[in-house]
Amino acid sequence: MGIALAVGLAALALGVSAAAAPPVDSASGAGRLATGGHFTFEAKGSPTNARGHVRYDILFDGAPWAESNGSVECLYVSGNVAAMSGPFDDPGSTVLPYFLLVVIDNGNGPVDQAKVIVSPDKVFLDADCGLARVADFPPEIGARVNAVVNDA
Repeated sequence: MGIALAVGLAALALGVSAAAAPPVDSASGAGRLATGGHFTFEAKGSPTNARGHVRYDILFDGAPWAESNGSVECLYVSGNVAAMSGPFDDPGSTVLPYFLLVVIDNGNGPVDQAKVIVSPDKVFLDADCGLARVADFPPEIGARVNAVVNDA
């Protein structure tokens, strides 16, 4: 009886520990904007529980002008489109303290699309992380982006 109970408890413990965590939406990649600047990003989570990092290097006349690092507070993924937003960690390095980054994953290679928007307020930190405003700010023509978007 004692051995059977020990085996049963061990099997139960293995079953509980083998349970996988639920899939999580994510987006990662890098790009160069036609307007001058490049960015990297990595984000996981949801609109209400996101974590990640965005780095946006702004170029002026082809030379580095400012670099900004931001913390992702909101990630919304729908199919192959991801919107992430949050505050810049050092808003002094940009004119505006908040960012919205929207990326479209069109498959392998630098044919993906992106748009980086900076904002004076948290207007983009809403339920869909700014995705509803994509029509107001279409992806930048000539941007070279490589993004991986996972809609879990």
